[in-house]
Amino acid sequence: MSPSLTYLNITASAIHYASFIALCVLLAPHFERGNIATYFFVPVLNETDQMDAKTFDPMSKSIFSVGAAILVECLWTASAHALYAYSSIRNGEDGFYLSQLSAGISTYRWCEYALSASLIWAIMAIYSGIRDTISIVFIFLCTSAVMYTGYISEKSKRATFPIAVGFTILFVQIIMTGIQLGENTADIPDFVIPLFSVIVLLYCSFGIVRVVSAFAHENKPKLKSEVAYTILSLTVKLIYRFVLASRVFK
Repeated sequence: MSPSLTYLNITASAIHYASFIALCVLLAPHFERGNIATYFFVPVLNETDQMDAKTFDPMSKSIFSVGAAILVECLWTASAHALYAYSSIRNGEDGFYLSQLSAGISTYRWCEYALSASLIWAIMAIYSGIRDTISIVFIFLCTSAVMYTGYISEKSKRATFPIAVGFTILFVQIIMTGIQLGENTADIPDFVIPLFSVIVLLYCSFGIVRVVSAFAHENKPKLKSEVAYTILSLTVKLIYRFVLASRVFK
């Protein structure tokens, strides 16, 4: 197994930890001392509430704090990459990470994405104007389901069906969030639609990599696919964090 993947995981972990520290400093003023826990679940906007681009603040008017969600996602992702790198360095091919990759599967990657990707989609749902608890939870669970189909497609010898199901669920998410964006265009912040478009493009790229990897006629470890997943994951997470940090958490 090439050491390039280990170096990539070390780099990704360092970048995510640096992002976590920077966001902690940036978000500190938004959290009241002694009440940080309350920011994980705060009041949901009522149906009669009107959104305004200048006053709409998902950090305090959504099912959960966007700030807290980003910190959880950031720390979770950084720790996952740190574990991948540690396993590779300490145990090499016999470690939990590389040994699974040698078999063409990565359970731990899909577990990482099941939480981090779901939080990102929930955050985008909130900024697109979705305010009710059921819809946000539904989108969160849909994203987790997409990651599960990715795991099943790697584990199963017949990848076509789980991949098709995964793409179907992904398109449902995109359409559902897109409809809300269209209905709330005048009220949502101006950065939401461009950011949503970039995230959709990158998530579809994940799907394309999965399809290519699933149907590649080779018995060698899917190292290139894992590198592609890591780079795409790092890109989408840095983009959305940077946009929210520069436009919201300032």
